[in-house]
Amino acid sequence: MRERLDIGNRMVRIGLADADDSSTLWGHLWRFDAFLQLGEIANAEAELPGLDRLAQRLRSPLAAWHAVRARSVITLAYGDFERSSALGAELAFLARRSGSTVSSLGYLALLGAQTGRWSAASDERIDSVADGPPALLTLRASLLLKLGRRDTAEHLYRSMPPLASAPGFMLMSTLSAAALLAAEFDDRSLAADVHRRLHPYRDLFVTGGAGAVAVLGSARLHIGIAARTLGRFDEAVGHLRRAVEANDAAGMAPMATRARLELAVALARRARTGDRDEATALATSVAVQAGELGMEPLRLRSADLAAR
Repeated sequence: MRERLDIGNRMVRIGLADADDSSTLWGHLWRFDAFLQLGEIANAEAELPGLDRLAQRLRSPLAAWHAVRARSVITLAYGDFERSSALGAELAFLARRSGSTVSSLGYLALLGAQTGRWSAASDERIDSVADGPPALLTLRASLLLKLGRRDTAEHLYRSMPPLASAPGFMLMSTLSAAALLAAEFDDRSLAADVHRRLHPYRDLFVTGGAGAVAVLGSARLHIGIAARTLGRFDEAVGHLRRAVEANDAAGMAPMATRARLELAVALARRARTGDRDEATALATSVAVQAGELGMEPLRLRSADLAAR
């Protein structure tokens, strides 16, 4: 990842020296994606002004789309959902102009999954996600699961290609999606495959390696979920505690809150002395935090866990 960051730095330097705005733009974009995967969200955010200036100078739909995409990733990471919604609409408009809507649909579906806000118009977007390219099948199944379309998600899950077939730039996103599906459908074989493939990247953050539309926090969150599915509760608790710390340090309140709930679930299932009390306290606090952030599905799930 540091190598990719170095390449981005070189592209920016060369672009500035040659007055080549296109090369400079791509250098900023490489640096942006690298910073996201390193969990350095503030450094990724610092790329935004440069991207905005270059998009204005280049006056191309593609440059404008990239600038809006990058800003939308940051607002979603920080939990500024009102701003994320406005940027999502702009992103969809620019995507339509360029003739490609897949990434904007994925972003809007992620936003809807976080907030629980979608309408009949949003249903059309969700169905479009379900009908997207085959290479995105695992990601689509996970999105549909988050959006409450469990039956459709399970149908896609049953048709998923092997994880080894995931393109490199989509690998971490695919593995994180598969971890959620394995947990939902109690697929220990899939969970073991996810755990093995994702563990080498445990100190990175989950995002696409090229043209990211979201950053889903510390990879330890999804490794912890996979370990929990496998019944390895001590390991799961360890990874999930680290995920909370990493997401907090990155300023990603939504993913830190999500990690706390997954930790509460792991503690409740491990059920050692003190685990149930800690799980109840965590779930109760998450319900409050999720409500404050506007994450209604997470609030309902955590309130249900606390009550149980």
